Amino acid sequence: MNEIRFNDRWWLAARAGLFAAFVLMPKIVAGGWAVDERMPIALVLVFVGSSNWSFRSLVVDKFSAVAIACLFVVRVAAIAITWAQYDRLYDEYREAIDRLPYGTKLTAAIAYPEGFPRSLRPPLMHLGNFITIDRDGFYQTFFANSGQQPVALTPPYRNLQDRYLDPLFFRRDQLNPAYLLSVRNPFDKDLLARYDAMLVVREHEFGLPLPDNLAPIYAGDDFRLFKIIRSPQ
Repeated sequence: MNEIRFNDRWWLAARAGLFAAFVLMPKIVAGGWAVDERMPIALVLVFVGSSNWSFRSLVVDKFSAVAIACLFVVRVAAIAITWAQYDRLYDEYREAIDRLPYGTKLTAAIAYPEGFPRSLRPPLMHLGNFITIDRDGFYQTFFANSGQQPVALTPPYRNLQDRYLDPLFFRRDQLNPAYLLSVRNPFDKDLLARYDAMLVVREHEFGLPLPDNLAPIYAGDDFRLFKIIRSPQ
C-alpha cells in the first residue's frame, strides 16, 4: 500500500524541537533579521528528510524519485539564470556608482508602481549600499543597529539616517504630486542639501520636475544618477 512513514523517535523529537523554536523565535537573532520567517522551510526540509515514502507500485516509486530530482534540477537552474540576470542589472548600477567620488553620501528616490518593494524582483531596496562597498560612501539603508550589526555609524551619519530614511521608496498610491509635495518629497531642498548624489529609479513615475541642482552623470535603462550641486554659501 502507499504510505508515508516517519523514522525513529529521535526525528520526532527533532521536529518537535524545531516547531517549538519556530513558535518562540524572535524577529532578530545574532544580527539576522526576520529569522522567524525563515524557519518554516527548515521545518519542511526536516519533515521530508525524516520521512520514508513508499508506494505499492515500483514504477510509481521510481517515477516519483525521478520527478523530484528533475524538479530540483529545474529549480536550481531557474535560480542560477535569475541571479545571472540580476548580476547584469546590478553591474549597470555599480558602473554608475563607480563614477562618484570616494566618501559620497548617496540618497535615492525609487518608484514601485507595481506594489510593495519586498514583493518585487529584482530587489532594489538596498542597492545604493554598493556606494559603501565600492566608494567608501554612505547610503540611508546601511544596517548599523546596536546589538544587531558589528558596525556603528558616527553621530553625523546616524542623525542623517534617522532623519531621512523614509523618503526612499514610493508605492503606486504615493506616486502623485499632491502626496509627494505635501507628505514626502524626495526632492526636498533640505534633504538634498545633506547629500552629494541622488539615484532616481523610474523617474517618469514621480510626475514632478527635478530640481535644478541635480546634474546627471549617468543614465541607465530605468534610472539616472545625479550629482547634487550645492548653492554657494
